[in-house]
Amino acid sequence: APIIIIMRPTGLINRLLCVTEAPMKNYKFELFADYFQVYLMDVEANDDTSEVWTEGALNLKLGILPNTLAVGTFRNVDVPVEVEIFESEPEVNLEAPPVE
Repeated sequence: APIIIIMRPTGLINRLLCVTEAPMKNYKFELFADYFQVYLMDVEANDDTSEVWTEGALNLKLGILPNTLAVGTFRNVDVPVEVEIFESEPEVNLEAPPVE
């Protein structure tokens, strides 16, 4: 079964993207967001990230390649990041209202 990863900057969430069971694993990191970005990729990924930041990706602060997620940040410093790994694909609602 595929493993689904939800990655989000902690403390900056303004939308509830998924309502599902608890994640199988949860990891919290502090990563340096060099040039206002962080990449999540498989160790064997060989995606060319030179064109990941399209206009749409910049607006969403999320660039997607076949084996890489590029996450844009608002700060060019250490940023808190949380990675949740699920056993199955969670229900994602991109139209969810903002969370206060």
